[in-house]
Parts: sequence; C-alpha cells; structure tokens
Amino acid sequence: LESIPFHQRSAKIHLALGQAYQKAGGSTSSNSEAINAYRECLKQNPNAFSAYTALLSMNVKLNDLLHTH
Repeated sequence: LESIPFHQRSAKIHLALGQAYQKAGGSTSSNSEAINAYRECLKQNPNAFSAYTALLSMNVKLNDLLHTH
C-alpha cells in the first residue's frame, strides 16, 4: 500500500494504511503514521465512520477530528 503514490491513494487505501500502522503499533512513529492516514481518509471521505472510531480509540480528541477536513 505504501508503494502507491500519495496523490493516487483513495480513502479506502488511507484507511487500510491506518489500520496496518495501528496494528504494527508500539512506536510513536507507527501511531503518528496511523493517525495521519486516518485523517487523510477523512479528508477524502468525511463519512468514514471506521476512521473516526479508530482515531478515538487512539485517544485523539473528538474536537480535533471535527477540524480534520
């Protein structure tokens, strides 16, 4: 998924990347990459409920999510 150029990634690709980074977990870098991928997903598809729930599970504040897009 990372080999897909950024500008060609769909919301589904960003969501899948976020999930992969989140599962890799452990490091601050993985969490940061997961959060960024989920945010990109939400920019393209503000109705991606699974991206919201994943971010909330990572302790991202709801107010921060509402200003994602």
